[in-house]
Amino acid sequence: MLISLAAGTCPAAEMMALDKSAKSAASASADSDSAAHSAHSVTFDADSADIAAHSVADSAAAAWAASSFDASVLSSGKTIQLGALWPDGQQPESLQLAWTALKAQWEADAADWSFWIEWYEAMLNGEWTNWDLIFRIAKDISEEDWDAGPERVAQRIGEIKQEFLVEVLPQVNEIFETEDGLYEVRGSIADTSKLMNSVLTRVSFALDTAVQSNRCDLNEMALPCKILRQALATGEDDANTVEQYLRRASSLFKAGIISGKFAEDDETRFLTDLLDETALQLRGDHPEVAQATQTRLSQRLCEIDGETRIKTAILIDNLRDGTAQRLNAELKLAAEVARDVSSVEATADAIKESGNTAGKISVLERAKRAESSGPMAVTKMGLRAQGLVDLVIRLISGGG
Repeated sequence: MLISLAAGTCPAAEMMALDKSAKSAASASADSDSAAHSAHSVTFDADSADIAAHSVADSAAAAWAASSFDASVLSSGKTIQLGALWPDGQQPESLQLAWTALKAQWEADAADWSFWIEWYEAMLNGEWTNWDLIFRIAKDISEEDWDAGPERVAQRIGEIKQEFLVEVLPQVNEIFETEDGLYEVRGSIADTSKLMNSVLTRVSFALDTAVQSNRCDLNEMALPCKILRQALATGEDDANTVEQYLRRASSLFKAGIISGKFAEDDETRFLTDLLDETALQLRGDHPEVAQATQTRLSQRLCEIDGETRIKTAILIDNLRDGTAQRLNAELKLAAEVARDVSSVEATADAIKESGNTAGKISVLERAKRAESSGPMAVTKMGLRAQGLVDLVIRLISGGG
């Protein structure tokens, strides 16, 4: 089901990974007291066969109408744009009942299903925009994690969101722990020339390795190869263009692997993984690329309502407990700005900065837990930071 929601907007290769994730999530749901069976039962639980048949017919008609609408868009040579799942909001009543029942069961379950609920409802309303996060979840959660059950999956999603927020809301500073166990901030200087040189060197090596391989059917005339050669020729002077080339080539390589145009082997996997990694690194660490990425995120943060402002300010304030002088003062100021209604741009900047800080603290807390060190306050600090991470992720993803 999740695949049909996203098919119009996602590249083919990522869709396969997302399909795998969706199936695993569905399997976990079945383990959680047969949630999928309950939703199925609600759909077809009717007083008579006639009512059930009518419900099925309505659902089939609505599905046909939605599919026909998508087909007409594609046949005109256009790309299906992200919008509400059902045209004109006409979701069949039987499916509404099924989703309501499944959502209620997930909310009552001991495991944390909140991410999936937020994502699906955002998809229903045509509001989800954060495909990079979805692809990261599909890629980084292992088979072992999925098989471990919904609690482990929820934990991994939380960890991925922490790392993702640090990357997409970059700040030129470093969060560190003082000798007395408090978190503090200090400035750091990004060497963009060294960063670009590292990215281009790694891409060049991976591309040459793949082209020289006798197994992957890749050659210099292939379009993604031409794009990467142009990226390498562009050099250090235009990081935004390089980042776009990396993303575009990665998508074409993955589509070629799906279609059988390119063989999937160690060399192509290494190349596509590296392209994704370096594109993310540029978005996170290069000021110019980060600025272009943040322009889109800022617009969404500028649109939050007063109630969300207050909620965000409270979470920022809560994060101050456990921080030292400079970081404490910065978080206090950010909370005050978040409450202030005079400048939406200032509020957006304060939320981005605080979200990045929360992500970095969460990552540090996770490392400490892995080492089984630190007092009980570490766990409380981690929970406070994760709360702010979750909220900012929802705001920038369209699910909040």
